This record gives sequence, structure tokens and C-alpha cells, in this order.
Amino acid sequence: MEQYKGDIMNILNIALNEMKAIKKSTPKGSINVTNNIKITDLKETNMGTDKTRKAMSISFLYTSDYSPNIGDIELKGEVLVIEEVKQAEKIIEGWKKNKKLDQELAAGILNNIMNKCSFEALFLSRELGLPAPIQLPRIKQGQEPEPKKKK
Repeated sequence: MEQYKGDIMNILNIALNEMKAIKKSTPKGSINVTNNIKITDLKETNMGTDKTRKAMSISFLYTSDYSPNIGDIELKGEVLVIEEVKQAEKIIEGWKKNKKLDQELAAGILNNIMNKCSFEALFLSRELGLPAPIQLPRIKQGQEPEPKKKK
């Protein structure tokens, strides 16, 4: 669970509502994958919290775009966040005003979305025979593992 400004914000859940993956052609040659996350909406949600906290639902769109255009992966979902009332109202008002989140808050939210969606996109790409949308670790032949440092 990601924390924000001294344990104020709590991410309760990240739920995917829609998954779309399309393979348009067989992968050949050099392929680039660009992953992107867009926050599409933020709204207060009634979750039955106490009077000191408010719950918010943050909708997002995660995409993996392949170049050349051999396929696409698109994941839509929501992040459920609980926040102290004053901070929640500030966040909601900021979203209504300019459709942006505070940078520190956005970083925590986006990192959590990236963690969840990267794995889902990896599984979808494997099922369709598309290249992995994230860089996977590789062992180089003849490379010795680095010894662990003693604490």
C-alpha cells in the first residue's frame, strides 16, 4: 500500500474493469513498446467511511503501444483511495479545476497503477504472442552473479 505525505493517503484497491489486447500482425524485426497511464477521472465515492475521512475513486487508462503497429494492449480501471477530509476536498477541488493531481500524489498513484498493469499487460502479451511490454531481466552468458554484501 503506497503512502502519501506522512501516511495520510491510503490506496485501498486497484481494480481493472476492462482489458483489451489485439494482435494485428506477427512481430518481426525491431519493435518498440511505449507504456502510458492517463488519469481519466476522479470523484468522491460513498464508502461508509467515518466523518474524518473521504473515499475517492480515480479512473485510469493504461496502454501499451507497439511500433510498428503489430498490436495494442489497453487496461481500464479504478484506484480506490481514502484520505483525511481536508486533504480529500483539496484533491477533488484541484481535479475539478484543472483535471490534474498534485505531483506527489500522482507519483504514488501512477507507480501503483504501473505495478499492477505491467504484470497484467505482460500476461496478455504472452497469450497473444506479442513481445513483452516491459523489460524483463536477462542473464548474460558467462556472467557471474555479484556476491551479496554482508550486513
